[in-house]
Amino acid sequence: MITFLFLVFLFGILGRLLCFTCKATWSIMKMVMFMVIFPLVVVMMISGLIYIALPILVVTGIIGLLRHI
Repeated sequence: MITFLFLVFLFGILGRLLCFTCKATWSIMKMVMFMVIFPLVVVMMISGLIYIALPILVVTGIIGLLRHI
C-alpha cells in the first residue's frame, strides 16, 4: 500500500515537473524567436529583400501552425 502511494505521488510530481519544463522551454523559445528572428525579418523587409523575407515568414508561419496542432 505504501509502495502504491509512493508511485502515485512520484508520477504526480514528475508530471508537474514535465509540464513546468515544457512551459519554460516554450517561453524561452518564444523569447529567442522574438529577439532574433523577428528583427531579422523586419530588417530584410525594410532593406528591400521582401522576396527573401516573405517566403521565410510564410514557412515559419506554417511550421508554427502545424506545431500548435
